[in-house]
Amino acid sequence: MKRVLKTFGTLAGVVAVILVAYISGRLSGNARMTEQMKRETSGSLGLHVETLARLRTGDIEGAEKLLEQSVDVAVVTLPQGLPFVQEPTLTQNVLMAAKTYRVAYATQDASANAVLKDVQPLPIDHKYCSPALGEVAKRSAARIGS
Repeated sequence: MKRVLKTFGTLAGVVAVILVAYISGRLSGNARMTEQMKRETSGSLGLHVETLARLRTGDIEGAEKLLEQSVDVAVVTLPQGLPFVQEPTLTQNVLMAAKTYRVAYATQDASANAVLKDVQPLPIDHKYCSPALGEVAKRSAARIGS
């Protein structure tokens, strides 16, 4: 009986150590994720403020350049290294939207082009396609058709 209790006590101790390690790891992972989200949000806010400042001061070309670069960076960093059809639906939708935009307004960014190479443009009747993006797609189709 003592041996069973000792074995049970040892097993309970091991389980407790594993639980503490697991919880500690989860908390640490959550803290890292929160910090990463804060950095991304800070960068995004900085980009938005600078873009708005350029728009308000009449530097339309500079604002467009910043936004074009941010699109290319997002296209490259968003995918999770999965085949397109295995990416989350939201990722698929925004990559198709980016492809729709990039068909009309090409980029010289080789990395962004590589990511979008096999992505199909967003259909105009897709629920994720805004009226503005639909207009961009129509203009692009008209250019390709002519």
